[in-house]
Amino acid sequence: MNLFKSIFFTVFLIYSGLIVADGHKVTMQYGGDWTGTTVVTNGDYLSMSGAFVGANEMIMANGEVLITHFACPGIYHEGSAIGSCKMKQAGSEEYWVLSWKCDPEFNCSGKVMGGTGRFLNATGSLTWKDNSGFGKGEGTFILK
Repeated sequence: MNLFKSIFFTVFLIYSGLIVADGHKVTMQYGGDWTGTTVVTNGDYLSMSGAFVGANEMIMANGEVLITHFACPGIYHEGSAIGSCKMKQAGSEEYWVLSWKCDPEFNCSGKVMGGTGRFLNATGSLTWKDNSGFGKGEGTFILK
């Protein structure tokens, strides 16, 4: 029984170490504004489409600061919003893609969907709170 516990514990530690080594905990903050919008309103009804354009700063667990400029086509419809972003690294042509959604209280979440260059097989997930085009959040950002 002791041998089984030792093997199980060793495998658990190796697996845990691989997960931590492969992923990056991140914090992020951003700011931007909607441009090129088309708005439909009637009383309390509101629907809008356009592009959210701005900049994002992510700080990785290892201290690396990743600055991106983004353009995010999106739709705001009856309180909820959905879209995707091309997150282009500042000073580079490399980018990663973020698919996102926000609820009516502007609690947002997104999935990292790969990209180009160093972001080719990137994955992860982010959550944030939007406040009139500015926000802060956290999540994971995994470069493979």
